[in-house]
Amino acid sequence: DARSDGGPAFVYRLSLSTDIVVERAFPLGGQRGSRIALEYNGARSATVNMPASAKGSHLARVESSLPFVLDVGEFPEVREQDSPDPVRGNFLAVPSVGNGRIASPGEVDRWGFSARKGDALEFELRANRLGSPLLGVLAITDSTGKELAKAEPTTGDPSLKFSVPADGLYF
Repeated sequence: DARSDGGPAFVYRLSLSTDIVVERAFPLGGQRGSRIALEYNGARSATVNMPASAKGSHLARVESSLPFVLDVGEFPEVREQDSPDPVRGNFLAVPSVGNGRIASPGEVDRWGFSARKGDALEFELRANRLGSPLLGVLAITDSTGKELAKAEPTTGDPSLKFSVPADGLYF
C-alpha cells in the first residue's frame, strides 16, 4: 500500500497475462441493445454488442482483451463528425447522447440542438468518471454565439440545468 496501511479490507488480485489491455476506447459507451463500432488503443477497431438488459455499465471484451467498462445509455447515440457545421454534422435531438473527443490541445467541440421556450434541459458530461483524463467544460450559446450558461469541473464531470429562454437553435 502506498500509504503503508494494511488490514483485513486491503485485498487485491494480481493478474499476469498476454491478453490485450484496452487503455482507451471511443466511444465510451453506447445505447442499450445496439451494436457499436469501437476504436481502441489508438489504432484498433471492433464491433461491440451492448446488451439490451444492461443498465449503467457493461463489461466488454474485444479480441483477446481483458474486460473493460463501457457506459450503457437508453437514448439514441450520435458520434462526433469533423464538420464545421454542427447543424448538419453534430446535431443532437432531445433526448440523445453525443460521443466526442478532444483530439488536440485547445480543441472545442460544438453540438447543435433545437429547443422551445420553457424547456428544462439537463446536460451531463461523462468523461472523467469513465476513465478519460478530460476535464470538460459545458457552455450553452444561442445562435449568435452569446453564452447563456456554463459549467466547469470542480472535482469531476460537470452538469448543467438550462431553462430555454426562446424557441430556437442552441449550441
